[in-house]
Amino acid sequence: MDGSNENIQFSWGKKRAKGGAKMDTQFYDSFTFDNVKYSLYDSVYLFKSGDPEPHVGKIIKIWQQNQAKKVKILWFFFPDEIRKHLSGPVMENEIFLASGEGTGLADINPLEAIGGKCTVVCISKDEKNRQPSPREQAMADFIFYRFFDVGKCKLSEQLPEKISGLEVNLLLNPKVEQVTSFSEQEAHGVDQKVLNAPLPLPQSTVKEDESPVAAVSVPQSVVKEEESVAAAIPLPQVAIKEDDFPKPTENVPKSSENIPKPMQKVLYGERPSKRDRSKWFKLSWDTRLRNADEQGTLVYIQNLDIQFASADIEELIRDALQLNCIAKPINHPTYDDPNNGKAYAIFKTKDAADSAISKINSGLVVGGRPLYCSKGLLKVPKPSETLVGHLTISNLKMGQRQREEQKKAVSTSHCSQPNTMEYDLALDWMLVREKQEKKFRILHKKHTEERKSFASMMGK
Repeated sequence: MDGSNENIQFSWGKKRAKGGAKMDTQFYDSFTFDNVKYSLYDSVYLFKSGDPEPHVGKIIKIWQQNQAKKVKILWFFFPDEIRKHLSGPVMENEIFLASGEGTGLADINPLEAIGGKCTVVCISKDEKNRQPSPREQAMADFIFYRFFDVGKCKLSEQLPEKISGLEVNLLLNPKVEQVTSFSEQEAHGVDQKVLNAPLPLPQSTVKEDESPVAAVSVPQSVVKEEESVAAAIPLPQVAIKEDDFPKPTENVPKSSENIPKPMQKVLYGERPSKRDRSKWFKLSWDTRLRNADEQGTLVYIQNLDIQFASADIEELIRDALQLNCIAKPINHPTYDDPNNGKAYAIFKTKDAADSAISKINSGLVVGGRPLYCSKGLLKVPKPSETLVGHLTISNLKMGQRQREEQKKAVSTSHCSQPNTMEYDLALDWMLVREKQEKKFRILHKKHTEERKSFASMMGK
């Protein structure tokens, strides 16, 4: 670890069996990292330097060998990772649990790549799954009820018997769970655990692990991932060494496991400082806008339907451009066209943002509205430091007596009087503003009629 992370606390939890050819691999049920306790089957964030969003997976194995701390992660897929295989609507915050056998099911990462705990609730109606309460579902960071077979590249709502050699009920909602408020957890900095049921706390850490993963024997409880690559799932650009697992009781011939995961799920990078960790997954919208503007991933879209909400804009971008983004409408300035909907969209990469701008400005028409866009934040001029028209009357030449009389003076009115210059100026300003508002009303009405005419022409 670097110097900024020397004080981060770590301790192992309950030990399990030992394994490996030399019996030098120790398995564990849990560990505590930076005052947060992690256990088997917890859902966690994994952070990769440079990615705007974290990855999500389940811890299904924890061990240490030759001072190297490792975890095996069973992955969740985000909708954009399996976009070609999606069918039907996607629920808000829905993710998909990997299943089957093949590349992308699970891989091995340094323990330090875990960035914090998250709440993933299964809403499957299968009798094996404990049905979550409305409160649990509302508080969840993510939900899932569908499984993506990485070998067949198919989605299914049917629960498999096993995933990665584990009974599927271990990966669903715990049988007994106590839900604790997030505010209480954040105040203590440690997750609450009742009857082996975790309530996750989003925190984040990452560390560059330079030590190679040692190969050991495979236990019978673990199903090896196939070496064949799913045709529709892209190979990662970064690969970890092939890894093996030890068997606690007897020696078994070694075999390797590929580590690829779509969208570069092999996680490396410089570990951010501890003081910034509380903000990793809680950035305000304004902060995210500024960060996206600096990274070149922010797009300003105009001429949208004013009734479009964030979900509508994101669905439009996904269907029309085959891209994914996070979008949010913005409020209208006072004199802007009320029929001209505007929004900011944050894309994952600069190339995706450039592609969206090119496609939209090439002639994307939605509901009779030709959309147009530009990159970056809307440039708002700073207010002038000096306002021309205000006159300052210096009272430096006033005598001591005059200044004392001025302090004792009592105002007889709180409003401008008809016999003052301020009153005349106020009337002139009101007249100019009324004329301007009338001109804008006429202009906006004309724009509305032109849009209707254009929409009718497009419909023919």
